[in-house]
Amino acid sequence: MQVLIYDGECSMCSSLIHKMVTSCRNDALRITDFHSTWTQEHVELDESVDSMYYLKHGRTYLYSDAVIRAIADTRRAFIPILLLLVIPPFIRNPVYRIVAKHRKKIGITKTCPLPTQNFKQMYLP
Repeated sequence: MQVLIYDGECSMCSSLIHKMVTSCRNDALRITDFHSTWTQEHVELDESVDSMYYLKHGRTYLYSDAVIRAIADTRRAFIPILLLLVIPPFIRNPVYRIVAKHRKKIGITKTCPLPTQNFKQMYLP
C-alpha cells in the first residue's frame, strides 16, 4: 500500500489531492490527512517537518520527493515526472519549502469540494 498524507486544511494541498484522485489509476494508492485516525495510529509525524508524507514500500518520502513520486504513481502516463528527481534535492527542496511556507495563502477557497466516489474509496479515515 502507498499512502500520501497531506494537510487537509490547506486548499492548495487539497486541490492537488483532488486532481490526483481524479486521474488515479493505481489501486494501491491511498490518501489521508495529518489529523486522521489512520495517521495518528500508524505514523509518527515530525512537527518540525512542513511537508506531505508519501509512504511506499516501507520508505517515507518528504518534500519534493513525496510529491514527485506520488504524482508518478497515480498513473503510467505521469511516470516521466520522475525525471525531476535528476534535479538535486538541495535545489528542489528549498523551492518546495518556500511554496509550503506560503501554501495557505495560495489558492484560498471559501468552499470545500464534495468528495468524489474515488476520493471516498482512496481515503483512509
